[in-house]
Amino acid sequence: MQPSHLNNDYRLINEGLTDQIDSDIKAKKQRLFKEFEDSPEDPRTRRPKHSQSKTKKPPSGPQMDEFPSEERPFAPFVANTLKFEGKGNFVGQSVAYVEKHNLIIGCPNESSLQAFDATTLLPRKEIKTEKLDDALVRMSFFPEAETLVLGCLDGQIYAYNLSNMNLRKIQKGRRKEIVAMTFLNSGYYAFSQYESFELLVGNLHNEDVLAFNLNGKDSFGLYNFPKRSLLFSTLQDSSIVIYRTDRLPKFPILYLNRDYKSQDWTKVLSLTIKGKDFIVTAGYDEKIQIWHLTKGKMKKLKGFSVQEGVVGMVYLENYKMLAVTFTGSSLKFFRFPSGKLESTLGLGMKYCQNIFLMKDKNALGVAGSNKNIVKIIQLHK
Repeated sequence: MQPSHLNNDYRLINEGLTDQIDSDIKAKKQRLFKEFEDSPEDPRTRRPKHSQSKTKKPPSGPQMDEFPSEERPFAPFVANTLKFEGKGNFVGQSVAYVEKHNLIIGCPNESSLQAFDATTLLPRKEIKTEKLDDALVRMSFFPEAETLVLGCLDGQIYAYNLSNMNLRKIQKGRRKEIVAMTFLNSGYYAFSQYESFELLVGNLHNEDVLAFNLNGKDSFGLYNFPKRSLLFSTLQDSSIVIYRTDRLPKFPILYLNRDYKSQDWTKVLSLTIKGKDFIVTAGYDEKIQIWHLTKGKMKKLKGFSVQEGVVGMVYLENYKMLAVTFTGSSLKFFRFPSGKLESTLGLGMKYCQNIFLMKDKNALGVAGSNKNIVKIIQLHK
C-alpha cells in the first residue's frame, strides 16, 4: 500500500494534467475565434494614422467631429419601402436579390413576377413580368447560368433566364408543394417536396430528375456552399446531411451530423473568413450555433440563445454581425461570434424568411409572409 503522501502527489499530478488539457482546448477555440477579431476593421470605427511627435496638439474645429474618440453607434433604420403590385402577399421565400443586375425580383401570391432596380426601387421595364400557374414559394439564382429557378405551391418548377427574359416550365408532373430549393451549378438544382421523403436533383436543360431516398424523412432545408462544392440538407429529425456536389450525377454523402438538436425548418449559413470555413445553424429551438467546418465535418464551437424561433439570417461582413429575423416581427443584430445583441428593429411584418444583403454591403432587404412589401434597412446613418 502506497503512503498517503504519494496518493496526494498522484492526485495533484492528475489534476494538473486535466487542467492542462482543458487549457489547451480553450486556447484552440480562442485562436479560432481570433480569426474574426483580426479581420479588417469595421469602416465605421476606422481612425487615421498620425505621425508620432513629442508635442501632440489636439485637433481643432471640425476635425474632432470627423474622427470621434468613441465608436459611432450602430443604428439600423428603415430607409425605404418597396411595394409590389397586386393584393396578394409573399408566400415562403418568394423574393430574391440578384447582385449581378442589382435588382429585387419577386412574385406575390396571385400576381406576376416583378423586378425592380434595388437602388431607385423603380420597375425594371426591360424585364417583362410573367404570370405563374400557382403561388411562388421558393427561388434560387445562379449567376453563371443567368437563371432563376422558381418552385411553386403545386409542385411545378420554372426556369427564368434574365438575359433573354425566357420563362419555361421544367417540372410539371409532381403535384406536391416545393419546400426547399437551391442551385448546385450551372446544370443542376436540388429540391424537395412535402411528404415525398426524397432529395431530388433536377436538370436545368430538361425534365430529368434524380431521386435519393431519405428513409421516411423530408428535407426541410437545402443550402449550397459553392466554394467547397457542398450541399447541406436539414432533415425532419433535425439531423444535417452534407453531400458532395462535384461528382454529379453521383451524389455521395460526405457527413451526417446527428449531434445537432433543433426543431423543423433549420436554417444553415456558410461563411469563409480568412481561409477558414464556418457554419451557422438556427431554428425554432431559439438558439444560434456556430460550427467549424473542416474536412467536411462540423465541429461545434459555441451557441447562444436568441429567445425566438429563427426564420432567416445573413452575415454582415463589414460589421462582423448576424442579422436575424424571427417568427415575430423583429430584426435583431448579434455580434459575431460572441452573440452579443447590438440592436433590435421592429419591422411590422411577421415571418420574414426573405432577407438579403445589398451590393454595397451596407443595406438589407427584408420581406415578410403577411404583406407584399420589401423594407430596405440602412445599417448606419
